[in-house]
Amino acid sequence: MDLTPSAAYFAGHFPAQPILPGITQIALAVAAMRREAEVPTLRAVRHARLRRLVAPGDRLALRRRPASDALIRFELRVADRVVTNGEVEFGPLVSWEGRLPAFGPVVDHPPIEQLLPHRPPMLFVRRVLAQGAEMIVCEAELPPDCPLADESVAPAITAVEAAAQAAAVWEGLRRRDAAEASSGSRMGYLVSLRDVVFTQASLPVKRPFQVVVRLESRMPPLSTYAVEAYCDGLPLLRGEIGTFLAGAD
Repeated sequence: MDLTPSAAYFAGHFPAQPILPGITQIALAVAAMRREAEVPTLRAVRHARLRRLVAPGDRLALRRRPASDALIRFELRVADRVVTNGEVEFGPLVSWEGRLPAFGPVVDHPPIEQLLPHRPPMLFVRRVLAQGAEMIVCEAELPPDCPLADESVAPAITAVEAAAQAAAVWEGLRRRDAAEASSGSRMGYLVSLRDVVFTQASLPVKRPFQVVVRLESRMPPLSTYAVEAYCDGLPLLRGEIGTFLAGAD
């Protein structure tokens, strides 16, 4: 199955170098699999590797095969190159009793646009609610023109992009606090997901939600984070992501 992402999917990600967001790649693949096989709700992304950048004009070829009754292995190719591959699980949503961490006064920080290269409609993080040595909590919101949104909701996996942005904000604040000369935003990329499970199928637009990001390991330019997301105080997803930060040392 061929997927040709529209120009709207590249808007705001990034203005200086348009590339297709990694989460958009996975969301498009999942939507295609659900349409074709009439599979139920996305339950989890068991693992995914985002290996190459996808530029405007690239045509994605989706290949997939069942790994079990609920699991499907997939890969996305541009020409003969694998750009993304992984394994997704369909079925009943996961239930877990997560709780948003308590936090004090909202953190004073520079404008988010100074910390991230993202711009609308793919700029989701709005402000930092809490920041520490091992954790950051951010408030995010999907704009109504988010290209992954359909009317008033977007797939819950969209919140993973907000978590990746929160991790990038955290990195920007860390560099600012260290008084590094190059304290502006840097280009960062989501490169992996592991055991991201969902308790809700969708995420409303124009409604604040929170993402919690905890550092698990850091070996520049790669970092691994445990992430959670909450909407209206209820768990939305949890799992692990990996990021690559260009120019990190």
